[in-house]
Amino acid sequence: MSPDGEADGNLTMAEIEVMARELIDMKALEVRQVVVQQEKTLFSSFKPVSAFHEVKLRWTVDQGRQLLEHYDAQRDPKEFFDRVVNFHHRTDISREGKVDLTEFLNAAPIFLTPLLELRREGLFFGAAMESSPQAHKAREDDNNRLRSEGKTRAQEDAECTQS
Repeated sequence: MSPDGEADGNLTMAEIEVMARELIDMKALEVRQVVVQQEKTLFSSFKPVSAFHEVKLRWTVDQGRQLLEHYDAQRDPKEFFDRVVNFHHRTDISREGKVDLTEFLNAAPIFLTPLLELRREGLFFGAAMESSPQAHKAREDDNNRLRSEGKTRAQEDAECTQS
């Protein structure tokens, strides 16, 4: 804030810390919700899943748990503070103790969501979509349709490519 109380578009280290913590919390919440839903499907006594679907669900749940452990490690006070200080140091070009909003927006993806982490999250959410009961049912219906037509998946794909 400027001396007259108006927002000046700069972020202090405390503000960056809050935003980084909220980002981790938000990502953990999303992953936890997917994992809980996948576990409900996997362990449902009313609708048992096929062996193929079970493998997909277990893989997704395992990946989700690994991501949650990663987020917990990121919340560790020492690692978290080091990360925020590093982020602040690299983006505070003027060295006045505040980060310009534009600098923050340019640097945030690099420091707050590293590429490897984004890949892991992408794989997890992609697998979760594939292993959802609706997607699995649609895939089974499509496979049954192909079987009734006497085709394989490769033949179907080849026909689509030729069209």
